[in-house]
Amino acid sequence: MPIQLYHLERLNNPLRKTAISFNCLAKLGAVTRTELSECRHVLRGMIERSMRGSRITGPVLVVGMVESGVILSSLMHQEAQSLGIDTFWMCSTRRPASGVQVMELHSHAPHHILPLPDVHIEEIWIVEDEITTGRTILQVAQMLTEALGARKVRIFALADIRTPQQQRWFRESLESAHIWLSLHYVFRPANLVPHADPCVPEICPADSPLSIVTAPPKSADAWHLRCLRPALQVQREPSFQNDQPLSGSMLVIGEAMDLAVRMIQDNPGLTLHHVTRSPWRIDNKAIFDCLHIEPHFYLYNLSNADVPLTILADPIDTSSTTLLHAMLTEKGYDVTTIIPYV
Repeated sequence: MPIQLYHLERLNNPLRKTAISFNCLAKLGAVTRTELSECRHVLRGMIERSMRGSRITGPVLVVGMVESGVILSSLMHQEAQSLGIDTFWMCSTRRPASGVQVMELHSHAPHHILPLPDVHIEEIWIVEDEITTGRTILQVAQMLTEALGARKVRIFALADIRTPQQQRWFRESLESAHIWLSLHYVFRPANLVPHADPCVPEICPADSPLSIVTAPPKSADAWHLRCLRPALQVQREPSFQNDQPLSGSMLVIGEAMDLAVRMIQDNPGLTLHHVTRSPWRIDNKAIFDCLHIEPHFYLYNLSNADVPLTILADPIDTSSTTLLHAMLTEKGYDVTTIIPYV
């Protein structure tokens, strides 16, 4: 199945009432490893087009913004490596961590931390599901280039819904900062209502100081597998191995998605289903049912999940995991929970 775009309506977010999502992100139903491979093929095409325009100049840092950018940046990282590109991978996090502080103004959970890698980087690749106004990506590009000394940025997105004015503002902002840009997208939806024109943005990324934060003491206790987490340490081959082959649907809570991608690729009988922080309305078109796991998480279209069910979560999300396990058991599902520790 090719990448499919879905139009959605958000809950409890007056700054962003409409939304889009894609089948490959696993938020609207179970995704197979075949669908992940098809998404990789699309990303490879964008890499090759970008390389035809300008060759790779040195080590690349692939950056994904949680949550939607985790799968995409993981697959982009794999595809870049398959092309022989010297590549590292990093995801932002909303958890306690040290790094650059980023504000995603339109998000229901706007605070992000981008950990700073202790490696030499020549290019920064930002991989997103959609470019809405460009504010967040511009902020990330400017902060990371300043912090890491890289001057080349390539941006890859499934959809770009900016107005021509927003596109011009974005390009001119990077040019004024002497940052080289290559931008590629798959969809340019014409029937979406544009968001506010950022020619006079609420927060101008160019004027935002580089803010480095340090995680509180013992905050890392809430994480696991530090040597494998893109949000804690830049990785080349992150993966989490399970002892036995898995089948059915893996319900992945929040940021544990970075561990799940390889598990789906390594288990042919397993599908991927994201328990997400995105609050959307049931529209009986793309969303037919919803479980709200208090207070932060939502599981959509459980009726489309494959059985048995396996929950994958971080220790920091144990309370939500326990609640989801109980809700599913009450509905009669066979459920196993994996909370990896080291």
